[in-house]
Amino acid sequence: MVPTLQPIDPEVSKALGARIRELRITRKKPQEQIAHAAGISRNHLQNIERGVNDRTSGTPWNPHLSTLLVISDALEVSLSELTADIFQPPGDPVVEAADLHH
Repeated sequence: MVPTLQPIDPEVSKALGARIRELRITRKKPQEQIAHAAGISRNHLQNIERGVNDRTSGTPWNPHLSTLLVISDALEVSLSELTADIFQPPGDPVVEAADLHH
């Protein structure tokens, strides 16, 4: 049985889009460069940064893991850095892989 994709919370979608935009701007990379490196259109990246799947309907962006991975690669950050503080409930400690070996 194929699981159904649950809708993403609009606030989470907006926060993730804002995080991508923030990382892109701090790295001084234009949308065109990140979009090209990620293999998506500039329009698609603009929607992602707005947190919407479609500008007309305003439906929240519900990213595939593969899209997050190519964007994080294009921004030269890890997936955990890309999603830091977005999917993790406040107050939960971040556990790094290196910490698991101690």
